[in-house]
Amino acid sequence: MTETPGFFLYLIAFFLIIGPLVFVHELGHYAAGRYFGI
Repeated sequence: MTETPGFFLYLIAFFLIIGPLVFVHELGHYAAGRYFGI
């Protein structure tokens, strides 16, 4: 079973986009918690 380079590029692009998105999302939870004193 050979993997195509396109698959790896897709995987890398996926993590490069999802990673920061999740980080910003979690940062929003933290900021809201701090704001509301939770």
